[in-house]
Order: sequence, then structure tokens, then C-alpha cells
Amino acid sequence: MARYTKRKDGRYSTTILVGKKADGTPIKHTVYGKTVKELEANKAKVMVDLDRNVFVKDRTMTFGIFARKWLEVKKIELSNASIDMYERRLKKELSVLNDKRMIDICFDDLQAIITANKSKPTTAYKIKITLDQIFEAAVAQSIVYKSPAVGLVVPQYHSPEQRIVTKEEFKAIDAADLTDREACFVRLVRNYGLRKEEALALRTRDFIFSQDSYMTINKAVEFPHNQPLEKPTKTGHSRMLYLMRKDEDFFRNYICAIEADEGDDHLFKTADGKRWITNISYRHMFESIKRKCGFDEENDISAHKFRHTFITDCYNAGLGLKDTQYLAGHSTAAVTLGIYTHLDERSTARRDILEAGGFA
Repeated sequence: MARYTKRKDGRYSTTILVGKKADGTPIKHTVYGKTVKELEANKAKVMVDLDRNVFVKDRTMTFGIFARKWLEVKKIELSNASIDMYERRLKKELSVLNDKRMIDICFDDLQAIITANKSKPTTAYKIKITLDQIFEAAVAQSIVYKSPAVGLVVPQYHSPEQRIVTKEEFKAIDAADLTDREACFVRLVRNYGLRKEEALALRTRDFIFSQDSYMTINKAVEFPHNQPLEKPTKTGHSRMLYLMRKDEDFFRNYICAIEADEGDDHLFKTADGKRWITNISYRHMFESIKRKCGFDEENDISAHKFRHTFITDCYNAGLGLKDTQYLAGHSTAAVTLGIYTHLDERSTARRDILEAGGFA
């Protein structure tokens, strides 16, 4: 009979080699028993499971506990936006799994959750991503021996074609009685194609007024739990954008008013003007812009549509690819080229050239 260690609590224990890590380090699992006979039985069960490739370390682990532990570790490499996405999925759609043991969860349980969200393709896809990663980690940690998330089917998602702001919408915007804060935001996304998070991160110090006045875009903002947090731009680079003559006096006066307050120097603050704008405050501001322009709830105008319109205007004006890439702050020319190519496909220029050549 093999020799086993007797612990202080009276139980017997032994370790079993259950695998190896990627670097070759052995992975050992401790088996316990109140008696040598019970220990032998538990050891035999583990050996059988190993032989059948169905060994798991903890049969009592629930989805809720494991998912939370997984996310705490995962947060190290995630952005705040990604953390928020995972937390939403765990709190909402996947909360029905919280009390289930990991080893009891099957493919049908997971597919049912995705199917229940088939009318929301984007949400269904995010659920699948979350489940894939959780169970991939569970397999690696021997919490389950195989992932029940393999083969999950998500509804097809067709991204709506990006549209530009129409002439009628621009007329309504120009006629609207906007506050200076609202008008400032519209000018930034409309005339310079800034991303929403870049515009909202601007400070008075980012503007230099001279013969050739300009602003520097070198940061952005995100809103973990509604609060503003500065972060690098999407590309990690900064860019200098010259101010249009028609905008220079407006920005100069707007910034002078902010500096006169001798408080927070962000261009966009909460409605009371005391602190940097929150996500909820931004939403209220944009809804106010829409309301003053006479846009109803069905109108899907957004900060990104102003940006897309700006890039389209650059294309229509014949601005070069590299110039537009710089102005838009795209990471590579390939991103800009993708938009230009899409606009080329919709252009009638090819038809006009063929007709001029006598092909019509």
C-alpha cells in the first residue's frame, strides 16, 4: 500500500500530476480522504477522469463566482470601455447562470441566452465573446474539461450604411438657437471631424491664437461609471489642426469666457459649469441640440455622422489620402482608403468618363 501524508486535521492527502503548463511546469492536484481507503477511492476517480480527459479541479464552482474572478484578472489588459461591456453582460443577460455549477452548464443553456437576444445582433455577439473567453479560461484552469460555448450561433449583423448629415439638417442646425457650449461642440465635430471623445477632452490650453491659429488634439476622454477619465487618442498620436477663419473669433471668445471663471479649463463642463462633463451631461447636451434643431426621436444624427460628413467633404473637395488621414486622425491610410473606396463606388464619375469617351 502506498504511503500517504496525514494532515493535522486528521485527513490523508497526496498529489497527482494532472498536466503541464506551457513552459513545462508540472500542474499538480491534491486529493484528500478521511481514511486511506477514501483517499484511494478519490485518487482512483481522478485518475479515471484524467484517462478520459474529463478531469476538473472544482466541481462546486459556480458561473457567477468564476466569471467575477475571471474579470478581475482580465481587467489588467482591458480598456474601461471593454470592462464596462463585460460587466454589463454579466449583470444582465448572463446573470441567469450565476448559481449554476460550471460543470452543469451545457451548450443549450448558452444558446438559449443568445437566441433570446436575436433581435439585438450586436448584444448577442457581445454575449458570445464574453462566454467564449470565460469558458476558454475555465478549460485552461481545469474548471471544466471542455467549453460548452464552442459552436454557438449568433444572428447575422448587417451594419447600417453610414450616412452623412443632410443639407436640410445643416440648415436646421444653422437656424437653431444653441448655447455657446452646444455650438462649440457642433463646430468641432462638423468643421474639423473630431471624434466625440477628442472634442470633449479639449482644454483652453490646447488652442493657440496667432496669425495662423490652431488647436492640438493630443488626448481623448472615456466615461467609466459616467465619470470623465483622460486617455490617449485612438491612435496614440497628436495632430495640429488650423482653425478656420470663420471659427476663430467664436473659439477665442468662448475660451476667454472659460478662462475668466478661473476654474476647470475644459471646454465642456457639466450644466452647472463646475466640473468636467460627464457622460450623462454630454447626452443631455446632445439631446438638447437635437431638440432645438427640431429633430424627432427617430432622427439618428450623431457626432460620428458629423465626422463621416467631414471625411466625405474632404473626398469631394479632392483632398489627398494622406492629408485626410492626418486631419481625421486615422491610424493608417488604409482606414481612410476604405472610406474613399466606398465613396468611389457610389460616385457617378466612372459613368461620366465612359459617356464622354463615347461608350454610351
